Amino acid sequence: MTTQNALQIESNLKNYYLGEKEKRPWGFFEVLDLGIMDHEEFCEKRIEVLPRKALSLQRHQLRREVWNVECGELTVILNGEIHKLCAGESIYIPLRAVHCMINLTDEKVIVHERQTGVCREEDNDRLSDINGRDTEEIALDDEKAMISRAIYEKLTKSLRPLTF
Repeated sequence: MTTQNALQIESNLKNYYLGEKEKRPWGFFEVLDLGIMDHEEFCEKRIEVLPRKALSLQRHQLRREVWNVECGELTVILNGEIHKLCAGESIYIPLRAVHCMINLTDEKVIVHERQTGVCREEDNDRLSDINGRDTEEIALDDEKAMISRAIYEKLTKSLRPLTF
C-alpha cells in the first residue's frame, strides 16, 4: 500500500472515532475499535437493539460484516432468508447482501459487529425502513431485495407505532 493510500484510509476512518456513541430510533451503537489490518479498514461496534425495534433493510457496496450476538435473540433477514440467532451465535453478511437486524422480543439484544472493507455510515443503501427514513428504489428484477423487503414488511408490521 502506498503512503498516499494509507493516509487516505486513515483520513476516511475519521468518519468514526473510538468511543463514539450514537443514538438511533432502534437503540444505539458504540465504536469499540477501528483501524487498518491487512490493507483494509475495520470497525468494531457494540449495537444495542431495543425490544420490538428494527434497523432498516439495507445493503453495503463497500464493506462486509460479521455479527456476533452477545445477549438476547436476534432475528436476521439475509438475502431473502430469516435467521434466528441467540447469544454466542454469529452470521456473516457478504458484500452487497440485503440484510437487517430485528428484535422481535421484549428483551434488549446486544450484537458485536465487525465491519471490514470501506467503513462508512454513508455506505448504507437503505431499502426499507419502519422508522420513516428515506429509502432507495428496488429494481423489480432484484429478486433477493424484493423478497427481503416483503419479509421485512411482514415481520415489522407489528412493530410499527399505532397512529390515530
